[in-house]
Amino acid sequence: MKKILSLDGGGIRGLIPALLIAEMEKRTGKRCAEMFDMIAGTSTGGILALAFSVHEDNKPKYSALDLADIYAKQGKDIFKRSYWKGVSSVGGTLDEKYSAAGLEAVLTQYLGDLKLKDGMCNTLVTSYDIENREPYFFKS
Repeated sequence: MKKILSLDGGGIRGLIPALLIAEMEKRTGKRCAEMFDMIAGTSTGGILALAFSVHEDNKPKYSALDLADIYAKQGKDIFKRSYWKGVSSVGGTLDEKYSAAGLEAVLTQYLGDLKLKDGMCNTLVTSYDIENREPYFFKS
């Protein structure tokens, strides 16, 4: 039997699954990547999935509590948008909701140049190819 964790999107609300998983880690004494065979995510869930798979010396680098702390402290940088971006995105249908700059800076800081294939566990991040109008899956 394989154990798969699926994390959905929701912007700053990624703090909620991070806190729930932190409680799981506390109760089991294991990090998220040690409890699941695969971690999948969309949008902010993809960010969490990627961060859970980062490792040092073959051990998970970040706990769920670490990731919740990142959302709490750097959420305004990750999910920052100008007034014009808010008006022009119309709920994300015409343009992305947030500028990529803050997200890219935080991802670089915490994920570095780690490749999906080098993660602690199998990882899947869903996306959408707007040019070909079809889903695309980044997977380890």
